[in-house]
Amino acid sequence: MLTFSEPPGYRRSAPIKRPQLDGLTNIIDSWLDADKTAHRKPRHTAKRIFERLRAT
Repeated sequence: MLTFSEPPGYRRSAPIKRPQLDGLTNIIDSWLDADKTAHRKPRHTAKRIFERLRAT
């Protein structure tokens, strides 16, 4: 701790485990990439992403 001017903070020791979401991250990322070129109104919100995932 004496080597740092400020405490380094929390560092994650293991990667995040999301077994239910891991297979869907590519789909969600593609939706969000498409939203970058869309108008503001039809963009995905967290609720809309959840509804689309539930429908598939």
